[in-house]
Amino acid sequence: EETPGTPYEFRPRSNPASAALRFTEVDGLHMYSGEASVYWKIGVTVHDVDALASTSFDIPCGQQFLDVGYLRHVRDPADNPVELLQTTFEASKKERAALLKEAATTMRVVHAPLAVSQITLRCRRVGMSLHFYRDYLGMTLLSVQPVPQCEFSLYFLAYTDDVPPNADDLTAVENREWLWRRPYTTIELQHVPFPDTPLYRPSTFDAIHLKVDEDRWTALCELAGRDFDQSSFSLRDPDEALVVLERDGSPSAT
Repeated sequence: EETPGTPYEFRPRSNPASAALRFTEVDGLHMYSGEASVYWKIGVTVHDVDALASTSFDIPCGQQFLDVGYLRHVRDPADNPVELLQTTFEASKKERAALLKEAATTMRVVHAPLAVSQITLRCRRVGMSLHFYRDYLGMTLLSVQPVPQCEFSLYFLAYTDDVPPNADDLTAVENREWLWRRPYTTIELQHVPFPDTPLYRPSTFDAIHLKVDEDRWTALCELAGRDFDQSSFSLRDPDEALVVLERDGSPSAT
């Protein structure tokens, strides 16, 4: 039973590599209000979106969105978007069957969430945002997905040494299903090219917490001019999203 005002966390039970979502019940929140927000959504990966939809909250079945993924958008009680993202494209039936068969031997519910796969932020100046997350914080850029039909592009970064199937072309479609099957959480940047229109931070979104190992902690403290002995410090990205860096032995995101 949740106590009002007390933070509580959600993380897929079968996956300690996934980010945790931390919730706190407070009064006076402003509901999420669309494309001017720096925070967009979280993405949750599942092997079978339609199986989950058939058993949960009367969610409609998914749809293949261009060559990005098979997905369905829903909203939480605070009106924040949640993306249910399948680990395979709609046409990848053999691969999906194999993943479901493997999951049946390791998971109690095969269509349960596998990971909080993305925390999605919007950005206006993608060069500055990539400099912050990739060059300053030290994340790896894993995939770039232009979506010209919708006038935006997507960039996915994480603390990992993984190499995508086509590392020479991060826009390659073959990298995408591979990315949706990663057990860890990525930071997804949606670049919408309106540099003169600022983004605001809704009160339903607080911060992204990144736990970093000792070597990265030391490097970041030197860059930021912070005390090595503290346990955390905060920064803002180029679009004013709050990022809290926490000292820890294993990099992850919350």
